[in-house]
Amino acid sequence: MAFNINEEYRLRWLDNKFRTGGKFTKQELLDSFERENPHESYAMRTLEKDLARIKSKVELDYGYVQKRRCYVYRDRRQSYFEVGDINKILLVEKFVGMMSQIDGIGIFNGVVESLHKLAEKYSIDLNEEPIISFDTDNNLRGLRRIDSYYNAIKNKQVLCIKFESFNKDINDKYKEIIIHPYFLKEYANRWYLIGYTETHKDKTCLPIDRIQGCTIKNDIVYREKDSKIDYLRLFDDRIGVGTGKYIELSVRVCQARYRYLQYKPLHSSQELEKCDEKGWYVLNYKILDNEELRQKLLSYGSELEVLEPQYLRGIMTKRLKKSLKQYE
Repeated sequence: MAFNINEEYRLRWLDNKFRTGGKFTKQELLDSFERENPHESYAMRTLEKDLARIKSKVELDYGYVQKRRCYVYRDRRQSYFEVGDINKILLVEKFVGMMSQIDGIGIFNGVVESLHKLAEKYSIDLNEEPIISFDTDNNLRGLRRIDSYYNAIKNKQVLCIKFESFNKDINDKYKEIIIHPYFLKEYANRWYLIGYTETHKDKTCLPIDRIQGCTIKNDIVYREKDSKIDYLRLFDDRIGVGTGKYIELSVRVCQARYRYLQYKPLHSSQELEKCDEKGWYVLNYKILDNEELRQKLLSYGSELEVLEPQYLRGIMTKRLKKSLKQYE
């Protein structure tokens, strides 16, 4: 941006004026500038050049108030210096709205406070009726204790977790787990505490809604995380979070289901192999075989057939037969 210091100051001053939403005549702008900057001069011709420069990037309108020609930003959320176009404003608006949904959770309070200031800066009204929603459940059980897990990770502290199990024995409903916490991850509208335990090693994923409490174990030395594990991409190789073995999955889907899967793939590894003589499509995946995958495949019913691996095809066959028997 080629202009000198004085010119930049004038343009920023004009930009701030117009972003208030006010309407100003040229003379009002000159008078206001000189009141605020008593040791600086601002000529009419210079002002007209500055207005032309602003108009080259921002929609600068003019109208008449009591027969006086006034200038105003068409959308005061725009800025000559910082925004550039309405799409950036909309992006800020969406992000502010998303983060506002988790307001009240300690570790996010600073972020939310900053975003509220950002909303004020770009004239985003957070009290307006929302027109966009994000899949964030602020009432998810256990979410309010997320501060404790976050601080333990940051301070490298070992935790003793009271974890709710699904055992049938009501007397064995809870179990204690010692975990060296490494990461917090929100996935599929659920939060997980990820860390090291003796049982599952570095890939222990505990849903925080099943954690009933935790205490810090100062008598246990914290085990550093494995630097080779990318926790940001921990669930990229599967559906859900369940563990299993890595397989090359091949399925056959009808035309209607394929059209759906074109736009919303079963998994990111999805590849089209061919369309067979009956108009069905063969799709291949490299994915972990876990219970979430099997449930997902069964949910497509008669629109999907598992071809490979054969052991998984056999499992699908048994489950479908068992389901059919229940309706006989």
